[in-house]
Amino acid sequence: MSYANHQTTTNMKYTQLILFLLLFSATQAFGQMKFQHGTWDEILTKAADQDKIIFVDAYASWCGPCKMMDKNVFSDVSVGNYYNENFINVKIDMEKGEGPGLARQYNVRAYPSFLFVDGNGDLVHRGIGYQPVETFLALGEAASDTENGIGTLERRFKRGDRDPEFLYQLAKMKIDMMDGGHKPVVEAFLETQEDWTSENAMELIYYTVDDVNSEMFKFFADNKMSFEKLMGQESMENKVFDLAVQQVFQGEMSPDFDKAEEIIRQFYPEIAQKSVLQMKLNYHYSNGNFQDFAETTASYLDQYPSDNYDELNSYAWAFYTSVDDKKMLKKALGWARKSVELNEQYFNLDTVAALYVKLGKKGKAKKYGKKAIEKAKATGEDYSETEALLNNL
Repeated sequence: MSYANHQTTTNMKYTQLILFLLLFSATQAFGQMKFQHGTWDEILTKAADQDKIIFVDAYASWCGPCKMMDKNVFSDVSVGNYYNENFINVKIDMEKGEGPGLARQYNVRAYPSFLFVDGNGDLVHRGIGYQPVETFLALGEAASDTENGIGTLERRFKRGDRDPEFLYQLAKMKIDMMDGGHKPVVEAFLETQEDWTSENAMELIYYTVDDVNSEMFKFFADNKMSFEKLMGQESMENKVFDLAVQQVFQGEMSPDFDKAEEIIRQFYPEIAQKSVLQMKLNYHYSNGNFQDFAETTASYLDQYPSDNYDELNSYAWAFYTSVDDKKMLKKALGWARKSVELNEQYFNLDTVAALYVKLGKKGKAKKYGKKAIEKAKATGEDYSETEALLNNL
């Protein structure tokens, strides 16, 4: 082949490669959401100039569901087409830069949160949590319906609309969005109801009651059986536990665990003591009172032995990371080994190995560490931390 022919062939291949890369890039851009950049003021100005709504992916870097939205939903062709055409899309880390201020302004309480904001900075609609493609598309369509978006409905409420059906729907929407602003709407709805025993009224009371001195709480307690029938006993037990926690940990005063037990005992006397022990151990751990945490946890599991392998492993691992008392570590080792007996997994084998290391039992640590690595290889899990643990022996 002559040099000229070789050069021509090379140039053709190069041109084809460039065309392929351009087409690939165009396809990638077309098939996913395009997120724009700039300050919040610049984005607002752009939205006002284009008469478009801003879609904000309010995320945090540590949020697993946020990453799943990136991978599974924002990359979808139908989502990209709809959101790119109808919104100005931006991603904002709520813990960096302008994020914390915007989180306060729009009452972002969980991640991911999806905000739809007009060019004036007014909230039009919102969503929360991981959403599959169809649900996320429906959320965008709802946000495009500005007459029925959350912003419009909230303005109707502020203007004094007290139609019961409207109030119920608005309250439900705000509860689902977890924006923390549903209580005034629920209270307004209840004022329109002579009888609170309707399913709609009880449903809203269940999601709203938070003050043990309120009329709402008295009704909640007096109608425990009806609420159980509507919401289920497990949900009721969790709700009562949450109510007790809210009352006990208000302000900066020391927690009143006796008050917590009194609240729970009013509904479920049979679980009151166990629930308060759980509350205490969580309190001590979160406040760094590790000796109190160890003693309370040991007391809890002595009184209420567990057959939940995940719970046993969690407590055992917490002891490994925060407790140095050998007697307590031996208790934790017993929980971890029981966890393995109940359901052998990489993570509880690793916990057993780690506790043996802390107890100075290198031979047994190696035995369980190797078993953990074998398990991880079989299940495709990352075992680098266990490997590092063994390498340091």
